[in-house]
Amino acid sequence: MAQDAPRNKKNEPTMKLSIVTTLYQSAPYVAEFHRRASASARQLAGEDFEIIFVNDGSPDQSRDLALALAKSDSKTVLVDLSRNFGHHKAMMTALSYATGERIFLIDSDLEEAPEWLFPFDEQMTAGSHDMVFGVQESRKGGFVERVSGTWFWRLFNALTGLSLTENMVSLAREGKIRHWGVSRWTGEQMADATALSIALNGPAPISNQCPYNLLNDSIEKDVLPAARRSGTGVLAYSPLAQGVLTGKYSTGAPPPPGTRAADPERRRGMWDYSPENLAKVENLRGIADGLGVTLTQLSLAWCLRYPEIASVILGASRPDQILESLSAEGLHLDTETLARISGIMEETKTQ
Repeated sequence: MAQDAPRNKKNEPTMKLSIVTTLYQSAPYVAEFHRRASASARQLAGEDFEIIFVNDGSPDQSRDLALALAKSDSKTVLVDLSRNFGHHKAMMTALSYATGERIFLIDSDLEEAPEWLFPFDEQMTAGSHDMVFGVQESRKGGFVERVSGTWFWRLFNALTGLSLTENMVSLAREGKIRHWGVSRWTGEQMADATALSIALNGPAPISNQCPYNLLNDSIEKDVLPAARRSGTGVLAYSPLAQGVLTGKYSTGAPPPPGTRAADPERRRGMWDYSPENLAKVENLRGIADGLGVTLTQLSLAWCLRYPEIASVILGASRPDQILESLSAEGLHLDTETLARISGIMEETKTQ
């Protein structure tokens, strides 16, 4: 997106162009993005430009790479946020620092080419517009990817007698629903549904409910990246692994009376209840104690560390459990703590 800079006393334009972007898990792209964005900016504005990176609490080396660029290039600015605030707040922060007459907003992951600066600028100039947006008209991917997505939906519709996405769009047009979401869909399925919804000029799914916890992080490979690209919220269920991550169970000890694991019938459905996982939880207890929090709070804060996790779905049998869980909302886990947690989980896997 390109727009004219806001004219106010606090942020009076002082140069021709500002390119602003955010950093989150962006380390593989920072250098290439900077090179291409700088080259494009120079063709358009000469030396009268700036590139603003906002580090949105990225746990990788994005900050260090951008800091090195800022030290070596006077046209590069790094704004380092204290923690992860989410893409939109980070981008608004970037805008508040921009001083260009025109501002070009773009993600740094190279999903969109920095060279798109030229058609955006041409469109703004030709039409005397205040703002120009870009809208993806067609889905990315090769022939096989596009065809496989199409046939997935055809097979789904044939087997179920339903076209879920088309039905949801129709219900929205009839005013019967405002939003819709799904459960346990893959990133590919979400991308297909989003693309079809847009093609039908209807609302795309806004949520995807998936299991997610310290013992089951599989959605990080597929679902969370897809959610970040589409702006979909992920609702994490079983964030405490059916009580395993609360610390109520101990290795070598019988389950406490009255708990789920104490009932043989109910325990059969506890897929995370195992000696290996109980050992992991015991190892995590030291981290929780060091932070002055409970294992429950540590586990929930870990789930909430990604902005794509819109909420966690909790269960409680006592009011004090609700209060304990809610207190995790403001708990921030720094990079060192997350690394220690990751080390414990990986070490336990290899034993």
